[in-house]
Parts: sequence; structure tokens; C-alpha cells
Amino acid sequence: MKNTVSPLKTKIYAKMLLNSKGEKTYETFNEYDKNILQEVSAKFIMIKDFFPFVKIQSGYNTNQILNHNYSNWTELFSERQLFSIWCFMSAIREIDNIKLRRLFAAFSGVLEFNNLFCSFKGEGTGAVRHMFSHHILKPELMPIEANIWGTEKSSGSFSTLYRYQILNAINYKNSPSEIKIFNGKSYRSNSINNPIHAEIAETFKEFSTQKKSVYLSQGDSKLFDIPNKSIDIVITDPPFFDNVHYSELADFFYYWLNQMLNISAKTTTRNAAEVQDTDVVLFSKKLTDVFTECNRILRDGGLFIFTYHHSRYEGWMAVHKAVRLAGFHCRQTFPIKAEMSVAMPLQQAKIPIHVDLIVVCSKQKTVKSDLNEQIIIENAIAAASNQINELSENINISLGDAKVALMGRFLCELSRVNDLERELNFLTRSESRIDELLERTVTENRNKNYNADKQILQLNLFGKTGEYLVNRMLPSGTTLINSY
Repeated sequence: MKNTVSPLKTKIYAKMLLNSKGEKTYETFNEYDKNILQEVSAKFIMIKDFFPFVKIQSGYNTNQILNHNYSNWTELFSERQLFSIWCFMSAIREIDNIKLRRLFAAFSGVLEFNNLFCSFKGEGTGAVRHMFSHHILKPELMPIEANIWGTEKSSGSFSTLYRYQILNAINYKNSPSEIKIFNGKSYRSNSINNPIHAEIAETFKEFSTQKKSVYLSQGDSKLFDIPNKSIDIVITDPPFFDNVHYSELADFFYYWLNQMLNISAKTTTRNAAEVQDTDVVLFSKKLTDVFTECNRILRDGGLFIFTYHHSRYEGWMAVHKAVRLAGFHCRQTFPIKAEMSVAMPLQQAKIPIHVDLIVVCSKQKTVKSDLNEQIIIENAIAAASNQINELSENINISLGDAKVALMGRFLCELSRVNDLERELNFLTRSESRIDELLERTVTENRNKNYNADKQILQLNLFGKTGEYLVNRMLPSGTTLINSY
């Protein structure tokens, strides 16, 4: 690798076929296949200048492939894949109706399943493991090159994604469905709602005066064009502060989408103001700015809800500081299963985290509490232990999951103190004891004898949230806003 200036070359040595009986078989790469490949290579030479050269910029995640001599986005694909992409893009660009063209731009989802960073997953749940299954840019020593158009049994192909993404979305739009629980199992209830249709408002003012409209704003999340105290619920999903830089990964898709939709003259989605940083101080400052703006637009009786999890202690301190400086206090936390157990990051992690934490906040109280540290610890451990027990009825809980639950309860207990200096001092002192506190949390869970009914708790959460909102008697015009 160090002696070359380009990515390592690949060689096709086998193929998986679908025979006339619909069965999958395996064969070696033969002369017929080689001739087809040479034919495609000749066609590729004629169209290769169609793809603009856009240099991959250096960054936390993109350095992972720059170190393997990748310099531009087309190098992540074979000639056959690039020729197929060119055929698709040429057809999509000829669609005059811009709304329809944007719909077919869902073709970008095909890209993550058809490149040289994909690997063979097996035959059970689709053969292709897409390039972002590791949540990073990881070159494959043995990539799989799939059929981009697809067959009835293909995974990640255009025809498959068209059926399961575009057509299913249209069907849901025409006949919305919901999930209900019966005897501990989930079922889909169809035909229970009116078809979804809404006009797109260009401004919040237009949205607030136009019934059955939707306002989508793309821009800086710390600068909304929304009046003070006009929103009932804010729902958001902040990014990780260190290891997954979404804009760097998004540039992979942006390169292709920009060619189809002429989005911008810019060659990257990165922005210096984005809430993404390996420096925990800068991350917390940026997050505070966004949370503060959410506080400004939220009504006094409204709810601020976000999801979060992290393995590093400083990641939790950064979030707690942002919540409190923005004028919120944490009222409740719910750990729920978020990552599939077969996901590659969980398989490879020493201490995997299966759960995400839903954090429910409201505007800060003004009265300070005299809660001492021991009470904070005991309350947090007891509540986290109960949550872990409930979760363990349905999923296997790791030490990482227990830490997410415990840190969530710390967020709630410390908000009752309502003295940020005391709260941060407590978190700083507790960092060296976190393993001991985790052990207590897990031990208490093992020693308790619960008779909880086995049910789908993740779905029950939304039922509890619905009851809460009804009891609060929020106005019928309740608005949801996602700030990222």
C-alpha cells in the first residue's frame, strides 16, 4: 500500500447466479464473463469524462480512505458499476418534472449497496452488506459487486429499492398504517387514517396561517425563523461528538445527487458551524447554541425531547452541560433498543451498546434543591436498575446499555439540583467511580425478583407518551419540529 499511489486493485474470481428455478448457485468467473467485462470497459472509456473530478477532502472519517490512496469519489466503484450508474443518472436527468426527478433521486440509496466497499453478508437476509454497515468508511479486502438493476432476490438493487422504498412510501401515503400490540406481539393496522397530503409552506409565517401544510426548513439549527414560544414539542437527534462525522459520510451521496439535481456549486456538505467535533468543548458549545434556540421557540409548558447515547463519559458531560446552559432540565429518560443485534458495530465492539436514550426535558425550574450526592446516586441506581430489568425481559443487556441507562438517570437527578456548578462538580468526581456504580446497578438488577409481563416495551413507550400528552391537554395545533 505504501509503495503505490492508487487504491489496491481487485479481481473477480466467482459469481452467484439465479437459475431458472429461482435457486442461487455459485460458479467460477469464465471466458464469457471476461468478454462481457471487456465490453463494459470499452463503453466506460467513452463516458468516463462524464463524471466530474471532486477531490475527497481530509477529515476524521474520510482520512480512513485517503490513507488507502482513494482520492476522488469515483474510485470507490468498478468500471461496470460506474457505467451502470451513468445509465441510471442519464435517464433520471431527462425527467422534466422536478418533483418526480427528486423522487427517483432515491436512486442514491442504490449507491451504498453497489460499490467496492460492500461485502458478502450471506443468503439469509440479503447478500450485500452495504458500505456504511460499520458506520465508517472501511475498505474491503474482498468486496462484492452486485447486480445494480436487480432480480427478484437481489438486495440493494434499483428494482428492489424502488419496490420497498418508493412504492411502499406511496402506499403508506395513500393508506397510513400503525403498529398495535396484542398478546405481546406487534401487528400492522391498515386503513385507520386519512391519506396524507400537505402543501409545502415556504416560511413559518405561511405555515402558521395555512391549514394542513408542512414547513421544511434547511439551514442553521441555531437560527430558526420561528417566533418566540410558538412550538409545543421539539424533537431532535443530536450527532455523536467524536467518531461519526455525518457530513463527511454524506459527501459520498452528495457527489452523485448534485449531478442529478444541480443542488449547489459547492462540492461538499461540510460546514464549520455544524454540530460535529472531536473537541468536546467545541461540541458542547455548538450543541448549547442549538438547544438554546429550541428553548426560545418552545412554549413554557412545552417539551424538548432528544435521543442520545455514548460510551465515553465526557460525551455525557457535554450533553448535560448543553441541556442546562440552554435553560432546560431533564424530566425523564427512556432507554429503548435502537441497534440491531447483528449490526457490525455491535459485533465488533468490546462493550456494545444496543440502546438509545430518549431524553424528555422541559424549561428549567428556578428553585434550587438541597439533594446531597448520596441521594442522587441511590436514586439514579434504583431507577436505572428498574429500567435495565424491564429491557432484559426482551433483549440481552450489556454493560454499555447499563451505562446509558445510569447516565440518563444522572441527567434527571442532577436537574433537580438546579445548580450547574454543583452538577458538573458531581459528574467530574463521579467519573472515577463510574465502574463501581455500574456494577452496583447491574448487581441490584440481578438480585431483584420481578414478575413483569413480557411485552414490547419499546412500543409501549409511545403509548405512555400519548397518554401524557393527552393528560396535558395540549392544543390541537401542536407542532413537531426536528432541529437537525
